[in-house]
Amino acid sequence: MNHLKLHMGCLLAKYEQIYFAGHSTTKLQFRRTWRSISVLLSGRTFLFVLSLLLWMGACNPKNKYEEMVQAALSSNIRYDSLFFGLYFNMTPHAFFEHCFEMNQKGLFFQSPNGTEVQYTFENEFQYPVIFNFFPNLKDSTIHELRGHLYYQHWTPYQKKYSADSLQREVVALFEKWYGGPFIKIPHPQALLGNIYVKIDGNRKISIYNNLDNRKVEVWFVDLSKTE
Repeated sequence: MNHLKLHMGCLLAKYEQIYFAGHSTTKLQFRRTWRSISVLLSGRTFLFVLSLLLWMGACNPKNKYEEMVQAALSSNIRYDSLFFGLYFNMTPHAFFEHCFEMNQKGLFFQSPNGTEVQYTFENEFQYPVIFNFFPNLKDSTIHELRGHLYYQHWTPYQKKYSADSLQREVVALFEKWYGGPFIKIPHPQALLGNIYVKIDGNRKISIYNNLDNRKVEVWFVDLSKTE
């Protein structure tokens, strides 16, 4: 019996460690709850339940994401390539020069609002897709870039043009470009479904829907500059 109690104590301590990686509940609240549960359950039943929750916590996508970040940063391997010849640590001058060259080739254009670069995917998706993007230029080099994609002929009345449909296609394309898989993490705003994330060394790529159900957002971050 003492051995069983010791084993239960070890499991509870381990589950606490996993649980508090992604929750704001205080340890006092947590332990009071578990004391109440343990009174209602027999020793072996409680041990089984706790073991099951431990396994579920270890499989939590958020924990997996945090492990990926730590492992990637510890590798000291850099992945600076973004897309279409853009890369992390690119200077603003080099960025604008490259955009000008791509414009001369008929690939990059100014977005309608004049604040982003626009590219049109003609054949990569089921329907033509517009891609608008622009990096954060507050520092001397690029370490963050945001963009959004939407079907060129989007309308709220046709589900085939929805953000959900496009998100699946964007994830598939990015897995071809950057390798897969992207891990799936629940979005903090449940209505937006899931965020798809891939981390290679210093480069983190996130794909998630916009509230308008039209756009799919993409976010590139150099973790070595932000973590």
